[in-house]
Amino acid sequence: MELDRQSYLNRTRTKEMRQPIQAWSFPDSGAQVCMINSKMVDAINGAGLVTAASLQIKDAGGHNLPVDGAIFIVITRKDRITGLPKRTHQMAYVCQKTEDLVLSREAMTSLGMVNDIDDSEAPTASVRLISSSAPTSG
Repeated sequence: MELDRQSYLNRTRTKEMRQPIQAWSFPDSGAQVCMINSKMVDAINGAGLVTAASLQIKDAGGHNLPVDGAIFIVITRKDRITGLPKRTHQMAYVCQKTEDLVLSREAMTSLGMVNDIDDSEAPTASVRLISSSAPTSG
């Protein structure tokens, strides 16, 4: 993982911005966004690049997760079949409650960790009235 230097072209580029790190990630196919803790942001020398972000994120239990901002990163993973690197550019929200980098479903799909699942093509649920206790007019 490293800073997405392309997203920060208008800023002064330094050697410190080229600090990729190897880190554990938590793949969460239910996550809609990537999340990162501030220690990882510091490790890639990105503390000064965190931008303001106001997004309400809830964990699986419905608890609010405080967001301290967002940063643009590149996540790289070696393809298990070809051995070639796969990359995805993501905006990660800085959250103190996360221990590892949390990968969203989109990031996991881009990295080839899960198949692309299109929920819009899933069969729709239908409900049919079998009986009713409501009085009928007649």
